[in-house]
Amino acid sequence: MPAIREQIDRTAMRLRAELAAIDGVAIHDLGQQRSGLVSFTLGDLDVNTVKNRLASAGVSVGANGPGYTPFDMEARGLAGIVRASVSYLTNEHDIERLLAAVDDIARAR
Repeated sequence: MPAIREQIDRTAMRLRAELAAIDGVAIHDLGQQRSGLVSFTLGDLDVNTVKNRLASAGVSVGANGPGYTPFDMEARGLAGIVRASVSYLTNEHDIERLLAAVDDIARAR
């Protein structure tokens, strides 16, 4: 279990850093110990639009609105977040495909 946790942490940290380097992407994860769930927004694009565009590129993510965490999202002024889930099965190709697809969306907006 510790090795799995370490791998998920390493992959999620890389994903956060590389997503944050894409113009317009904001990472919204909080806390000192984070999970394999990476939450972000892309400029002023609706999170469901981002989710659908990523799906068109073969990338599966979730999109949550205030109904999931109303107090937190309201306090932070978030209308929604896109959530990428990293697991021990997530590989380099998965991360590269997600990053490329988010970058394509960012460039097209």
